[in-house]
Amino acid sequence: MTQMSYDEQLIAAGKCPELVPVYSDDSPPGDGRCLADIVPGGYACPGHTAAIEAWRDLSEPERAYLERAEDERDW
Repeated sequence: MTQMSYDEQLIAAGKCPELVPVYSDDSPPGDGRCLADIVPGGYACPGHTAAIEAWRDLSEPERAYLERAEDERDW
């Protein structure tokens, strides 16, 4: 019997597993989970589903351009 990953557990519970930044006054930014309700029969909340599908629609050169731009951005 295989154990479900944390992402799979969240999806089974109807919660979005996508990583999101979490900001706090007491510590540096970290990561958390979205945990918004997922779209029926889906794998993420409406906003993350739209972002994932938009990414899938990009060509390889468009993806490479966006990845480079994100790497160069000053955080």
